[in-house]
Amino acid sequence: MSQYLIKFSRKRAWDIIPYEWLESGEVQCDPITDLRTRDGKLSIWEIDDKLSNLDLVLSALACTRERFDEVDYGMFDPSIVEDLGINVELSQGNTPVPKANKYHRDLAKLTVSGLAQLVNNIFSNIEKDRRLEAEIRKLILEVWDQDVDHKRIHKKLGELVEQELRLN
Repeated sequence: MSQYLIKFSRKRAWDIIPYEWLESGEVQCDPITDLRTRDGKLSIWEIDDKLSNLDLVLSALACTRERFDEVDYGMFDPSIVEDLGINVELSQGNTPVPKANKYHRDLAKLTVSGLAQLVNNIFSNIEKDRRLEAEIRKLILEVWDQDVDHKRIHKKLGELVEQELRLN
């Protein structure tokens, strides 16, 4: 079964921290502030059951940045979204790696309460992970020649990649 991937801005926001003021079963609000919504939509990525497209999606996300940097993300079961009745729209991703963009989805028509329910339901079940800078560098270099639209890359990242390629 496939999984959904959410890119984190702050992975630590998703840590379970037992604040003494937090009632049992409650989640601190930090994960909500880590999710960037726009026009009632939350960007997610569908990762296949064998995770065969995970590296491609991570390289696509990394190619939207100015430099090589770690990528934090979480993966969760799509049934959580279905059970909450949240609309999932197929939408073309907007990364410089066109091959990866077909895996993009939007959770649409989200309300504040809907987003809060989503975070509450995925919080304790999300698989958090981080790809370190060296791994991200390797992923970008692997897709650079064949899969990346170089016109859509930030100039600084393009210079760093070209420098890496000259060294190797």
